[in-house]
Amino acid sequence: VFCAHGAGFVVPWDEVFSYMHLPAADSAQQGEEQKPREALPRAERKGDAGEMFVTAEEIDKILARTYNANKRETAAGGRNQWKRRKGETTVPQTSAVTQSFTPREEYLLVDGYNVIFAWEELSALARENIDSARGRLLDILCNYQGMRGCEIIVVFDAYRVAGHQTEISDYHNIHVVYTREAETADQYIERFAHENGKKYRITVATSDGLEQVIIRGEGCYLLSARDLLREIEEQSEKLWQDYAGMRDRKQ
Repeated sequence: VFCAHGAGFVVPWDEVFSYMHLPAADSAQQGEEQKPREALPRAERKGDAGEMFVTAEEIDKILARTYNANKRETAAGGRNQWKRRKGETTVPQTSAVTQSFTPREEYLLVDGYNVIFAWEELSALARENIDSARGRLLDILCNYQGMRGCEIIVVFDAYRVAGHQTEISDYHNIHVVYTREAETADQYIERFAHENGKKYRITVATSDGLEQVIIRGEGCYLLSARDLLREIEEQSEKLWQDYAGMRDRKQ
């Protein structure tokens, strides 16, 4: 995300070096221009450097600083300041007093490739066959959906496929989305969260730091890829213990 004239705009990864006016940190240390990385797949580029997860407290501090800065700019006035529309808020209300107590349908959105390359088992499988890794992830999430009962949407990038339209299908008891051309999984998830954050109780599983800040800003919940794996393992262990207990009682 670049900033110009007080507004942000998104630049595709392969055009970043055409817009940046400062050298990349790695380039400055190495004394040479940094080359763009391979385009396939996007999540592998994010995952190979290790999982980056921003805590909820850190994200809230970022949002609070942004909110306070906006308040100071509004108080200072100015011909070009942004005017907030009636009823619009900059920071989501998280106080227990303002939360609705009406139960909301739960959704879990999973950034598919991000999770694949963050899990050791799936990352190793993806190096051999990416289709097998996708299938394994979907099977794991199908089992998890049976344990949790929430709606699960797994989003995969198809943004480099020319002319591709958003493809949504069901895989057993979960939903699978392949994004349209020029739309990444991040963008689809952020748009879904923005449009449905007040209607549903949404949790997003990703380890992309920027995406975490945006999702948190929409009032949604977060799971890192590793936290999701830990949650699945704990639910599976609990289910097995319950089954073993029932079997012992019958005997």
